Amino acid sequence: MAARSMRAIFWTFAAGIGAPASAAGLTSGSAPDISWLRIALALVFCLALAAAAALALRKRGSAGTLRFLTHFRAGARALPRPRIRIIETRRASQHGDLCLVEAEGHTYFLALTAGGASLLDKQREAAADADAGDGA
Repeated sequence: MAARSMRAIFWTFAAGIGAPASAAGLTSGSAPDISWLRIALALVFCLALAAAAALALRKRGSAGTLRFLTHFRAGARALPRPRIRIIETRRASQHGDLCLVEAEGHTYFLALTAGGASLLDKQREAAADADAGDGA
């Protein structure tokens, strides 16, 4: 419905019905006195700004964008280390994922489905470090 009404508005102005109302504003003024060099430099500046923003988003990722922006606030202090960290996620089937999560010194092995999450294994961080030391 909205697309149909927008299409009707577009074709109304495209057909020239709206042209007499807007023509007076376009013909009454003089040409703006802006040099082509200034326009080109503004375009180059905007393109460089967009490229820098794209590179920053790619480097930081979309999840870190808000933390990146809050760092530049006046009086910003060092950000605390996140308490929850997703170590790895794997697709187990069409309807389920397996996820290895670290939270507050514990490592959790979770099965995630549409019905909810199930804890498969829980391990303390110190025990995981001891196991790694025994195997080396």
